Amino acid sequence: MSNKENKTKLHYVLTGTGWALLAIFVAAILIHFSWNMAMPELFGAAKMSFKNAFGLVILAAMVAGLFGRRIAGRHVGLSRHTKVRENA
Repeated sequence: MSNKENKTKLHYVLTGTGWALLAIFVAAILIHFSWNMAMPELFGAAKMSFKNAFGLVILAAMVAGLFGRRIAGRHVGLSRHTKVRENA
C-alpha cells in the first residue's frame, strides 16, 4: 500500500468520524430543545440538560445497533447471494 492510499483511507475515517460526531451533537441539541419545550408543560416532566440529551442519543444508538438490524427475523444488509437459514 502506498503512502497516498494510507492518507486517503485516514481521511475517510476522520471525515466519517467527524460527521458522526456532528450528527450526535445535532441530535442531542434537537432532543434537548424539543423535550424542554414540550414535556414540562404537557406532562409536568423535569427539564433535560444537554448532558442527559447527549446520553439519550448515545443510548438510543446503542439499542438501535443491537436490535435495529433484525427485521421480521431476518438480518438486513445481507447480499442476495447469501443464504439465510430459516428457523423451523
